Amino acid sequence: RDVACDWSSDVCSSDLADDGAELEKASSHLALPTFSTVDGVVALYQDLAELAASSESSIVVDASAVTDADTAVLQLLAVFVVNSERSGRSVTWYKPSSYFCELAEQLDYAKYLKLDSAVASL
Repeated sequence: RDVACDWSSDVCSSDLADDGAELEKASSHLALPTFSTVDGVVALYQDLAELAASSESSIVVDASAVTDADTAVLQLLAVFVVNSERSGRSVTWYKPSSYFCELAEQLDYAKYLKLDSAVASL
């Protein structure tokens, strides 16, 4: 199942750009929009709830396009990652942007989001 969302217009599409092996192997993936802010947190919550309700064991979150994000989004994603792991699901990040990684590190969310290796490579 693929979810690509433009939260500014609340439109979701199943035609996520798939140019990486990680995305091809993933059972489910979610593409975060460029502006991942509190304005779109309800839509993100709904997308994550759908993924959590699925029987997929592997989820890839594409954060490659993120150029603006805030604490509300990081908090929601952190809870999703932690709960997914507790349920035996793996959550993998696909090319998280430098901005996203730096923000997660500055706000001390990298460890909860499992972005430690991405942050270390900056």
